[in-house]
Parts: sequence; C-alpha cells; structure tokens
Amino acid sequence: MCLKHLEQQLKFNICCLESSYIANEDVTNPDTEERVQKYISEELRYSCESWVYHGCAMAENSQCWTGIVSFMQSTNIVYWMECLSCLNEASQIRTTMDYLAKTTKIMDIRIGSKDISKFISAFFLPISHSTPHLYVSALAMLPEKIWLAGCTSKSLRNTVKVKNKGLNQFWREEINQINVRGWVDSVAYSPDGKQIVSGSRDKTVRIWSAETGLPIGEPLRGHTNSVLSVVYSPDGKQIVSGSADKTVRIWSAETGLPIGELLREHMDSVMSVAYSPDGKQIVSGSTDKTVRIWNAETGLAIGEPLKGHTDLVLSVAYSPDGKHIISGSTDKTVRIWSAETGLAIGEPLGSH
Repeated sequence: MCLKHLEQQLKFNICCLESSYIANEDVTNPDTEERVQKYISEELRYSCESWVYHGCAMAENSQCWTGIVSFMQSTNIVYWMECLSCLNEASQIRTTMDYLAKTTKIMDIRIGSKDISKFISAFFLPISHSTPHLYVSALAMLPEKIWLAGCTSKSLRNTVKVKNKGLNQFWREEINQINVRGWVDSVAYSPDGKQIVSGSRDKTVRIWSAETGLPIGEPLRGHTNSVLSVVYSPDGKQIVSGSADKTVRIWSAETGLPIGELLREHMDSVMSVAYSPDGKQIVSGSTDKTVRIWNAETGLAIGEPLKGHTDLVLSVAYSPDGKHIISGSTDKTVRIWSAETGLAIGEPLGSH
C-alpha cells in the first residue's frame, strides 16, 4: 500500500516551489508548511516515512520486494527524496537507506541503498536547505559511474549536468569535511556515532553532527589554553577535555555546560584523557610526567599521581575490563598500571 501511494502521488516539484534561490524556510505565498499540507497527503507522508520499515518486515521472497526493486530503479526514488526534503525530514533518507542496506540480502537493493546514503551524506546541506537543489546541485554533481547516476541519467534528461573531467567517476573515500577554523588536536565520536567532538587550539571544544557536519550549539568555552584531548563518556552524556591550561573539564554533551569544578591537580599540560568503561572514573596523562585518576562524578582526584615515567605522558587508556590503565610517554616506554591501586604492573614496555 505504501508503494502504491508513492507511485501514484509522487511527482517532480511536488510543492510547486518557484526557485532554488530561496531557502525552504523563506518560501512565502503560501509558505512551505501550507504547501506541504496542500500538496502532500497524509497517506503520502506516512508512506514516505514508513515504506522501508514495512518492506523489511516482509519475507524476501514476497512480491513486495519486486516492487521495491522497481521503485528504487525509477525516478520515484528521487521524488521520494524531494518529498522528504519538503517535509524537513531529509535526515530520514540516510537513516532509512542505512537500515535497508543492513536488512536486505537482495544485491540490487543493497547497492542502491548504500549509494543513496552516500549521496545524502555528500549533499545533505543543499538538499535540506533548498529542495530544488536536489536537482540543480546534487544530481548535477553526481559521480558518473555510480548506481544512482545510472538510474537517473536516462529518466531525468532535463536536469543540469556538470561536464568536467576533473570530477570523480566514483564516490570519494571522504564523506564530509568539517571546517573547524583552528588547529584540531583531538577528535572523538559519540558512542551512538551521531555526533563528533573536537578540541582545538582556539581554546574551545565543539560538537558536530556526524551526518551533516554542522555545529551543534555554541562552542564549549572555559579552557584558557589549547584543548589537547577530548572524549565522550561511555553513555554519551558527558564529554571530558584536557588542556594546555593544566586542567581537565567535564561537560554536559546535551547542554554544552561545564559540570562541576575544574580538575586542577596537574602541574603542566594535560595531553590525554579517557573514561573508564563503566564511566565512573577518568584518567589523564600530562607533560608533568604523571598519570592521574579522577572520580567522574565528583571531580576529585583518586589517590596519588601515578609516577614512573621520566618524560612527558602523551597518551592514556583503560583496558576493556577497566582493571588496568596504560600510558605512553616520550621517555620511549609504555607502562601498565593497576586502576585500583595506582601501582605499576611489571616492568615498563621499553622496546620503542
């Protein structure tokens, strides 16, 4: 039924948008919301949002999957993306295509869904900003030899085509580029893979959408020198940062506000920070040659500094079971420590 509504109601420029010069949010006479209500029925909206999930619930030998193959190889797959852009739900395109690629065993559908997911990753900004740019920018810049180009080249003859031998014929390895506008010393993914955090020499921590590359909220300000290390807590609710201002800070990943007081015990730059697997402790390594363990809830130092390195500590990490801490140093050694006692375990690993 979803496919039936899609095939009967989807069409080019479904909301009668006059110009690609105008952002979706700036459309007037009537505005975008009125156009959506006028031109996109409730049945069509539901079908756009749900056809993949209903399809994946069907047995793969059912006739439904034949319909899905036909739908994805037709111009309707482009009109579907257009419709979701008008609904301000362009992010759903990649989400549903990723789900379809993981669920189906039908090779044509798997290749197609992966290709559309890459397409949205590459062109999310223009498509979500102004729906007509699906045609005048995104499809125009498609690599020539990918699946989506093959499906649209014959049926969408009147779209703009960029003829340039310098363009890639296939997708590049790089999905997105984020311009932080400062020297970036550390990056980390959130546990759910939806966000990226970066620490920069502009003294800020920034959170980015991994899907769009756009900043989420304002920069996290509080450090007075370069931010050299950032990491998410295992539950994704907090971010910890280490800085050349000799401090460690804990932030709310949701609000961007600092949590508690500065962790101040280091005597020099904090080069590396890490959460324990249970999220209850934080470990930091510093150019003061020490490793420190902190209570992630109170921000208080746990025990004495872990001393043994004879030069700068540049990297620290917990073992997967949280029982050990490992550190790397410019003294050319790696050391293993007991996370419970803070005592060194065995001799330094000194073959570097």
